[in-house]
Amino acid sequence: MTKWIALAACLAATPSFAQMSGDTFNGCDIAPGEFQEIVAPLLSGGWKVTNGAGVVNMMGIRQPLAPEAAPETMLIAYNEGSGELHVDGEEFGTLTMYPLDLSGLSEEERSLGDVSEVDINMFEETFDCGFTEMPVVAFEGYRMEQGTRVSFHIRYYVVNPDLMVGNMRLSLDGSSDGQAVSMNGYRYLVARANR
Repeated sequence: MTKWIALAACLAATPSFAQMSGDTFNGCDIAPGEFQEIVAPLLSGGWKVTNGAGVVNMMGIRQPLAPEAAPETMLIAYNEGSGELHVDGEEFGTLTMYPLDLSGLSEEERSLGDVSEVDINMFEETFDCGFTEMPVVAFEGYRMEQGTRVSFHIRYYVVNPDLMVGNMRLSLDGSSDGQAVSMNGYRYLVARANR
């Protein structure tokens, strides 16, 4: 009997056993094929998203974006039957969220998820690996602002079931007073579970 208790204790200490326990995971320990089984179900629920600093480029002028003080609310729903994730946000409505395989992307596409300027010292959590070694989820869409379509692409690195760090890329092409206007930019995001 003591042998079985010792074996159970050893298994409980391994990352794979912790992942399979159904209530937690460490993003650094998730293999690419484990997203659907381990990560997706645990993302379901409410999230508070803090919009961090960023940059906007408009008509050749680069301007910093200040962090926003008030967090936004985001709801992620996991459909057990289809395995799909849907995200509902105050600013964009309901969209499909999907896992993103960084290994299949070009260097330029991978760089669109750059979070290298995020200060990891602001987190209580410790990180056993870089963000790009963690599972990635993404979604995209658009919203209308003063008659102009603003497209966005959001990418999150999943640290654990309670924390995601990522960025939002924005772009618009429109007109103002008969002149063409274009803008692109990005902003860092931190999402914390609010369940």
